[in-house]
Parts: sequence; structure tokens; C-alpha cells
Amino acid sequence: MNEAQAKAVGVAVRFTMEKVYGFCAFLLGMAGGLFMIGEGYLIPSTVFGLQVSLLPVAMAMVGGLRNPLGPLLGTAVVFGFQELVWAYAGGMEQTLLGILLILAGKRETLFRSVCGKMFS
Repeated sequence: MNEAQAKAVGVAVRFTMEKVYGFCAFLLGMAGGLFMIGEGYLIPSTVFGLQVSLLPVAMAMVGGLRNPLGPLLGTAVVFGFQELVWAYAGGMEQTLLGILLILAGKRETLFRSVCGKMFS
């Protein structure tokens, strides 16, 4: 169901979306609080660094947003990729993650160009 259909059947779309976003923000805040209880201290460079900010975006982009399981698949791929890079390429982690993001953004274009050549 999309927003137009929900409005047509009388659902208060904006109010419902605000409730859902608020509830999700509450859950994330609680999870962060519980995480910090275990950590005991905070280092700003690790919490607000580029690596931490880009990982959720990378996971969603790699897995795809059209499929509900896409972000879950993206999480598995990105974490697996990170482990491989840490084990074999060391300091190249951010560079290779950037390349992975570029390829994920161009996924459909690459797929069309490769498949077009294969089937033409």
C-alpha cells in the first residue's frame, strides 16, 4: 500500500509516519543507551567518525532498498567485505569501501551493460 491508497481509505498518513519514526527513534536511543552502559566511556572520533556514519548507508545501498531483505543482505555483504579487507588489505579499508559503494550505486547500469553484451 502506498501513501495515496492509505489516504484514500482514511488513514492519517502523516500522523502514522510520525508515530512510527518516533517509535523507531525511541528504540534506537534505548539500544544506544544500553550499548553505552557496556562501554563505560565515549571517544568522539569513533562515534562520530566517517566510518560509523557511512556504514548504514553502505549496507542499505549494497543490499538494495526495493526488497525488504535488502538491508539485511547488505549488512552481511558489507561486514564480510570488511573482514576480508582487514585480513588481507589492512589500510585500504576506506578506499575499498568507497569502491564498493560506487559499484552498488551503479549496479543497475553495470548489470544492463554486461547482460546486454551477453545477450546481444
